[in-house]
Amino acid sequence: MKSKKETDYRTVDPQAVYELKKVALRLRRKGKEVKEICEIIGLAEKAVRMAFEAYDVGGINAIKPKKRGRKVWEKRTLSVEQEQEIIAMLVDHDPAQLKLKDCMWTRDSVKELIQQKYGITMPNRTVGKYLRRWGFTVQRPAKQEANQKAEQVEA
Repeated sequence: MKSKKETDYRTVDPQAVYELKKVALRLRRKGKEVKEICEIIGLAEKAVRMAFEAYDVGGINAIKPKKRGRKVWEKRTLSVEQEQEIIAMLVDHDPAQLKLKDCMWTRDSVKELIQQKYGITMPNRTVGKYLRRWGFTVQRPAKQEANQKAEQVEA
């Protein structure tokens, strides 16, 4: 159970946690007990013990902050090769050429293409994220009269 002084180190800047772990190591060298160190620096006992174990195995580099979160390609629905194929299709074809119902590329038409080609169903939001990641932006067609005469427009 956490005491009031303990800080959830996941919410603190990783560099600050690293500094706290270095302080904990210095206090351990001075002979302080783990519970006493936790009270002084405010980290949870588990975090302090894990830092000590990591330091004992790998030295100071083992407690340095590491990049957090997912790797760049981790947990993506489409593989890199599939993404490249879809991008090529978007650039080289329009939906009608690929027998899709829309006349312009929309999230729905890209979603349909992915479903047809790979059998993967994904939400529009995910398709939109892929399109943004690939550098495609929203393009709205210019509104103009079908039987417009240039001379009358300039006048």
